[in-house]
Amino acid sequence: MTDIMSFITLVAVVGILIVMQLNMAKQSVSLKKTAQAMEDVNTIFVKNRRDAHKQQAFSTQPMEWLATQNDTDYQPIEVINFSQKPTWVNVRCLNGARLVVSPLAPTELKAAINAKRSNSKLEQTVEPLLGTSKRNLIIKERSLRDNEWFDLEAGAIGKALTLTWGEVSKLYFYTIPPKDAKQDSTFITAIKGLFSRSRKLAN
Repeated sequence: MTDIMSFITLVAVVGILIVMQLNMAKQSVSLKKTAQAMEDVNTIFVKNRRDAHKQQAFSTQPMEWLATQNDTDYQPIEVINFSQKPTWVNVRCLNGARLVVSPLAPTELKAAINAKRSNSKLEQTVEPLLGTSKRNLIIKERSLRDNEWFDLEAGAIGKALTLTWGEVSKLYFYTIPPKDAKQDSTFITAIKGLFSRSRKLAN
C-alpha cells in the first residue's frame, strides 16, 4: 500500500513539474512575441521620424558643416581636390591648414593612398595628402553616436561636394596644421629638450 501511495505521489509531482514547464515555455514564447512586437513598433517609429526629417531641406553649407563637425581653430574655406576611389575630399583652411575628410579610418586611408602613390617627380614635389608629420596630424571621428541625423547630413554634404560616399554612418576628419605651426611645434619641443637636459646636468 505504501509503495502504491509513493508511486502516485511521484507521478503527481512529475505531472505538476511537466505542467509548470509547459506554462513557462508558453510564457517565454509570449514574452518573445511581445518583445518582437515592441521592437517592430520602435523600428517603424524611427523610420517615420527619419522619413519626416529627410523631407526637411538641409540648408547648411558644406564648409560650415565641416567646420562644425571638425570643431578646431582651422576654418575650412574651399575644396582643393577630391577622390572617389578611395573617397576623400581635401579642403583648404583660412590660416594655411588643410582638412581631409573621408569615410576611411586612418589605417585604411593610408593604405589606399600608398597603393595609388607613384614615384613621379611631380608627385614628389606635392605635399602628401595627410602631410609629412604624423605627430602633428589631428584626427577626429564623427558618427551617429554624436548626432542621430549624422548619416543624412553627411549624405547631403557629400552630394553637394559631388562625392559618392552616400549616407555614411561615420566620417574621419584629418587636420593638417600649417607648416609654420609644425615648425613652431618642433622648435618648442627642441627648447623643452634642451631645458630638460640642462636641468639634468645641473643636478
